[in-house]
Amino acid sequence: MEPPVLQTVDLTKVYQVSAGAFKGKLPLQAVGGVSLAVPRGSVLGLVGESGCGKTTVAKMVLGLEEPSGGDILLSGQSLKKLSSKEIAGRVQPVFQDPYSSLNPRKSIGSIISLPLRALGLGRRAEQEEKVQEIMEVVGLPPRLRHNYPNQLSGGQRQRVAVARALIMRPELVLCDEPTSALDVSVQAQILNLLMDLRQELNLTYVLISHDLAVVEHMATRVAVMYLGRIVEEAETEALFRNPRHPYTQALLSSVLTPEPGLSLPETHLGVAYPNPIDPPSGCTFHPRCPKADDRCSRERPRPALADGSLVECHHPAPG
Repeated sequence: MEPPVLQTVDLTKVYQVSAGAFKGKLPLQAVGGVSLAVPRGSVLGLVGESGCGKTTVAKMVLGLEEPSGGDILLSGQSLKKLSSKEIAGRVQPVFQDPYSSLNPRKSIGSIISLPLRALGLGRRAEQEEKVQEIMEVVGLPPRLRHNYPNQLSGGQRQRVAVARALIMRPELVLCDEPTSALDVSVQAQILNLLMDLRQELNLTYVLISHDLAVVEHMATRVAVMYLGRIVEEAETEALFRNPRHPYTQALLSSVLTPEPGLSLPETHLGVAYPNPIDPPSGCTFHPRCPKADDRCSRERPRPALADGSLVECHHPAPG
């Protein structure tokens, strides 16, 4: 049986942050025991509030951050045994903002070919040929290869970022809010491009997004993070149809609807996000949870598996 393209095993990241003058440093657990498996050709949506640890997980998978504990496997091979160049050849990112992720002093052709040049793959003529091929794949006219980012639209810039990520034919593509900086009229084009490329090139994505509509459209499976942990994970259709964790229910109820006569949605979560330096005891969600009882404040719930879904809650909704 083929191993998952990406697997994290009890992945943990702890930072030491200053507590103030003369007070030393305190541990901040950004990621606390995350275990995920992403099969080849699938799309894992990673969702949650800002600060929950999504981007930290992505940085560790990219090799930009060293895990404090646990392991990351690419097709069954630990990242600990791979060099930074080997990781870059197998995992590539598409960042949120195409305005800041592209070097304004480099031409489009130079930007797209950067991974090939950085890893010393192929001669210049071969690199230029691959640039032309990938530009055609992502829908960029060849004439743009000598242009600069400021001469392109937002959608074209993001296509350049996608082309740069795919020119290595990576095993895994990490998409961190790939459309949030784009006009609404362009977002659908980029999303459809990513979906078409997934089918054409058999790509595997990890999609990090606050936009639940984007996640529902693209992801095959969704993992919900809260304060560094996965609190619910399920197939996309099942999770959106019947969310079992109270936090997932609150996230889905926060989505704006165009239906006339409805006011702004109310999540009942309050405005205060817990302090990750001093997390709540027991279930970390219990101070904001409408179902919480004394057990929730004392005892951390164990992940429960049922029908391929996972939920970490003492009082989950029926499956």
